[in-house]
Amino acid sequence: MQKQVEKEIKRQEKEEAQMRKLQKKQQEEALREQKRREKEEAEAKKQQKKQEEEALKEQKRREKEEAEMKKQQKKQQEEAEKEQKRREKEAAQLKKQLAIQKQASMMERFFKSKKDSGKLQKSGDNDSADGPIDKKEAVPATTSKIDSSLSQQENWVLEDLWRLATFPDLCFFHLHT
Repeated sequence: MQKQVEKEIKRQEKEEAQMRKLQKKQQEEALREQKRREKEEAEAKKQQKKQEEEALKEQKRREKEEAEMKKQQKKQQEEAEKEQKRREKEAAQLKKQLAIQKQASMMERFFKSKKDSGKLQKSGDNDSADGPIDKKEAVPATTSKIDSSLSQQENWVLEDLWRLATFPDLCFFHLHT
């Protein structure tokens, strides 16, 4: 009987050892599973963080591009406005220059015709602005005043006329003095 009891004890010890071995194996398996899950979670967090960083980088890049585009549009608009002002200024200068050239040309023709004719006309009392003047008489009266002013200055040269043409206010003042 004792052998049987010893056998029984050995069998129980063997079963307990197997149970401990099985429990240890299960614990190791549970620990491996837990580590695997933790690793997966860490990997998922890492991936999520990476995606967030990429999204943030992309957003910053877009904002930078938009700011650069706005800056470029503003610069183009300013350049267009500057160019338009320059063209308007050139057009105004050209218009002024053409008016001056036209006035000078008219004065030059008048001076040549006056020089060629050799006649000096003096203005009389009928050219005064005391009485009413109709439109048809206004042109000859003005021409007569110009004739009178030019005939009083016999030594004028073409350069003087050009100078007067470039300063119309002086010409107007001189002709009416």
